Amino acid sequence: MDSERADYYSDLADILIWMDRYEEALEAIERAIELNPKKADHYSTLAEILIWINRFGEGLEAINKAIELDQKRIKFYIQKASYLAYDFNEYESALRILGKAFELNPEESSLFELYEHQAGILLSMKNHESALKVIEKARQLFPSKEIFPNLQ
Repeated sequence: MDSERADYYSDLADILIWMDRYEEALEAIERAIELNPKKADHYSTLAEILIWINRFGEGLEAINKAIELDQKRIKFYIQKASYLAYDFNEYESALRILGKAFELNPEESSLFELYEHQAGILLSMKNHESALKVIEKARQLFPSKEIFPNLQ
């Protein structure tokens, strides 16, 4: 019963995020966590909200909690790497987090996302040569998917 109620509040938080009603979304996801504190997705949503309202340190703590609860979810590593790179300007740390995710031997869809984010971070660092190598590797592994199609 609490798990279903928690999912209701989590869904409500997602809707409120889409409506740019972050304070209300925060209340909803905190309620979801209160009802089901072991669900990693709730902490991922909490992190997203906290980042949106510029509570970056707390957002990072929340995504760390999501990873702690579900260490095999590639999505959480990508989320953390994105925060580190684009909200904290800690590009090297972000690349290390993605490296940990690569070590988990992710499924194909997640693997492509990892390459895409790795290349994006490298481009943000103005490390074009390394980014192009990552892009080329992704193109070889996933010829039917587009990754930075305008870069050669």
